[in-house]
Amino acid sequence: MVDNLETALAEVSALLTAAEPGDRPGLQKAVAALSGLLARSPDPEVQWARQVLAAAGLDPATAQVEAVRALRAEAPGLGVLEAGILAKRSAESDAGTGVA
Repeated sequence: MVDNLETALAEVSALLTAAEPGDRPGLQKAVAALSGLLARSPDPEVQWARQVLAAAGLDPATAQVEAVRALRAEAPGLGVLEAGILAKRSAESDAGTGVA
């Protein structure tokens, strides 16, 4: 089942890359949903961060500053340090599953 989810995530991510602006929100939601299903982390905070970043179309491994901004925008009380840690843990979690 994981292989099927990874394939679906890759396909939807590819569609998102080439999508028209009006189609992006729905595809971003689909990417977030599929990423959530693939989440391996038992830590709900990391799962939340991965979902937020996937919905924003961000890879925390390559866009750390943007990832921190996206997390803080979603949770205004989240500090810079905490957001940075969540982004880093999300990137590490993604690396472990092969999901970007």
